[in-house]
Amino acid sequence: MRCWLLLPVLSACAGHTSLSFDGQKPDVRTSVIAVAEPVFLQDLQVPDEGDEIWAGSYVGNVLFSGGFHVVERDGGLENVSLSVEQSQQERYRTQVQDVVSQCVFDGMGREGRDWVAADLDVQPPIPTRRNVRGTDKIDGRDNQPLPRFSLAAAPWEGGAPVPNGADALLVPYVIHYYAHNGGWFLGQTYGTSSGARSRVFWALYTADGAAIGWGDHQARTADHGNYSPNSQQIQDFLIETEEGVCKTLNRKLP
Repeated sequence: MRCWLLLPVLSACAGHTSLSFDGQKPDVRTSVIAVAEPVFLQDLQVPDEGDEIWAGSYVGNVLFSGGFHVVERDGGLENVSLSVEQSQQERYRTQVQDVVSQCVFDGMGREGRDWVAADLDVQPPIPTRRNVRGTDKIDGRDNQPLPRFSLAAAPWEGGAPVPNGADALLVPYVIHYYAHNGGWFLGQTYGTSSGARSRVFWALYTADGAAIGWGDHQARTADHGNYSPNSQQIQDFLIETEEGVCKTLNRKLP
């Protein structure tokens, strides 16, 4: 069951950061785990043009402006900012890839855990996605588009490329990683102040392609009352979410 935890803020900005984790503990004992570099959901499942931010796999900065308008989508009437600009995609990709790689390696190295780095030269399975029905208590002011969605590991058809000497292969996925000013994400009735979100998923595969464990780590921060952050505040928001995701990765990796 997914839950959210409100954490005190340690960095210079006045945001409120919360963490969420959902997952399944590995049901097979492993001695040595091979760890791949992070992959991006937006590369495995390319969003439709114009849907890059709303698909839930966006990596980059979001700039809202111009108030909001109402659009019809999935049978409902959804508020969304009039102007939504994308930027900093390559910078943010590099940034989050470096952070997630280091966090995963640090987490796997705790207490002398045996692991090896692995080169992934084939495309891993796309996690199974299921839209969440109904509303949540932070809907209306949340800093993500609706609908919310859950993830679970999908089997690796034909078997996973587990290297010799390892029992399983761990694949980290960057689901999304973005920062934003104040505005309206798709479906959020009242809009949100500035903030950021990070979401990282991992799956653990054996050579037969079975997914024996997985984890879904989310961090969100919102700086209430700040609708026009400067570039350094934007980085503060991202740092907070990075620290939150790394904290749960360190606790929950196999």
